[in-house]
Amino acid sequence: INAEYGTDEDGKPKALKRSLNVLDLISYGVACTVGAGIFVVTGVVAKDEAGPGIVFSFLIAGFASLLSAFCYAEFAARIPVSGSAYTFSYVALGEVIGWWIGWNLTLEYAIGASAVARGWAGYVVSLVQVFGGHAPHWLHNYQINGTDNAVFGEISLSPLAVFIVIFCSFVLLLGVKESATLNLCMTILNVTVILFIIILGSTKVQTPNWDNFFPFGFTGVFAGAGLVF
Repeated sequence: INAEYGTDEDGKPKALKRSLNVLDLISYGVACTVGAGIFVVTGVVAKDEAGPGIVFSFLIAGFASLLSAFCYAEFAARIPVSGSAYTFSYVALGEVIGWWIGWNLTLEYAIGASAVARGWAGYVVSLVQVFGGHAPHWLHNYQINGTDNAVFGEISLSPLAVFIVIFCSFVLLLGVKESATLNLCMTILNVTVILFIIILGSTKVQTPNWDNFFPFGFTGVFAGAGLVF
């Protein structure tokens, strides 16, 4: 490694310049926790799974997330190098498992980015409609096949989501600090909207809706916890 990257004036191996501060790291953590689906999944889970008991669904999911965070913190303390789950599995279980986990992470991030991009595309269309505009249907939901396809079901393409992915990739190419700054701005906006909804929604509470607090029982509460996790 030293032969490839060289050493500095003190004879120490060269390393990448640290560009992120504590605030940047916190904003990345919050951004990963509070995703684009929170504005949609909450209502779906409350309607179809847990009812008002969604409060407990979030508590259970939050506790599970806390345990996951403790596990990652212990891994990071024992193996203080980059690589996340790939590095941990590589060191603990070997190269083959590490290779498998690495490609699984790549697939996870690809699917997650696609889902978030589709969500953002829907938000952009809704925002345009709020201001009286109109977005062509093909721009965010271009049908590739019919809805009666027995094998694959309905398949659609969102050119707007593709553009969003390309735009985010371009921002990442600008640099670590630049992308971290944009992430910080988006996170602040996201948290602000959530707080606004919570504060405004607290003034519209109708307690009669709490009469049947667990309409689907604790099974629905745990099913909701799995969805909001």
